[in-house]
Amino acid sequence: MRRPPLFNRDRIRADGRPISAAIREAAADWVARRDAGLRACEEVDYAAWLEADPAHRTAVDGLDFAWRTLDRPLTTGTADAVLGELAVRARLRRRQRAVACGLASLVLLVGAGLGWQALRPASDLRSPAVVSAVVLLPSIQALPDGSVIELRDGAEIKVEFTAAQRRVILRRGEAYFKVAKNAARPFVVAAGGVEVRAVGTAFSVDFGKNVVDVLVTEGKVVVAMAPAETARIDATQPKSEPLLVGAGQGATIPTTAPQPGSESRPVSEADVQSRLAWRSPRLDFSGTPLIEAVALLNRHNRVQFTIEDPGLARTRVSGIFGAVNTDAFVRLLESSFDVQSERRGPDEIVLRRRP
Repeated sequence: MRRPPLFNRDRIRADGRPISAAIREAAADWVARRDAGLRACEEVDYAAWLEADPAHRTAVDGLDFAWRTLDRPLTTGTADAVLGELAVRARLRRRQRAVACGLASLVLLVGAGLGWQALRPASDLRSPAVVSAVVLLPSIQALPDGSVIELRDGAEIKVEFTAAQRRVILRRGEAYFKVAKNAARPFVVAAGGVEVRAVGTAFSVDFGKNVVDVLVTEGKVVVAMAPAETARIDATQPKSEPLLVGAGQGATIPTTAPQPGSESRPVSEADVQSRLAWRSPRLDFSGTPLIEAVALLNRHNRVQFTIEDPGLARTRVSGIFGAVNTDAFVRLLESSFDVQSERRGPDEIVLRRRP
């Protein structure tokens, strides 16, 4: 009798009907984005997508199960055999042109730290040359006036400087702006019918699917509707007033009907750090011995890891983590490598094998 597919939980609804390839592909995209860290506006879209159809949550649950299963070979010493089988299946999928399923599987494998390895011969997997730990930094663009823009992955901008104004169009994604002071030339970020005006300050603008989210970390900005957007609105409707947003505050403006006159909101320091965590370096571990991964994490954090079990130090880990996100790293170790963590005071985490 033929054995059923291992990763079947993302393909069958509770009533036994199959889940469409489009839903499985969308679920794979959400899982990858969720584990990389969702922006504020994406959190809302993700929750709405989950509630829209029970099949959406079923597909996500199935991919989470597959993620945990794919991690298992790394801890049991059978990774070479699994990766060899994955390479064979990948070639078969290409021949059969199963594009939708292939995309979902590829996103899942990359997230599990195995996808990139499936493209290499099994002999290469045992070679020290492929063991690596890389520090990834956000893309940074220096402007002629001395201002600096940090771009989150996927962000796209267009710079339009004139003698009277410094203007940046945020076409999509999120960017953090450190603006050089120049009262004679205001600095304006335009996104989705909304303009954020500053003289010398620091702030982020997140242009999502339906909203523009502004977060100010230094100084103040003025959020207003773009002139073209103001002209489009019926003159009989009350005009919205520009909104002043100061340090430690945020504002969210829907792009479908911009109304910056709404109130700004305070944002806690913890939320600011969480929202802007993407600005911190990320560490890309690929079959990296735990002792080396911990040493790199310790260089970037006040919280220090200590490995109590010498045998644990040789365990190899794969994945991409925020350099300051020690909690995510601990969760990986505890869920996939049978590791037990213990906090000793506010600045030390001890790692040992689970008894």
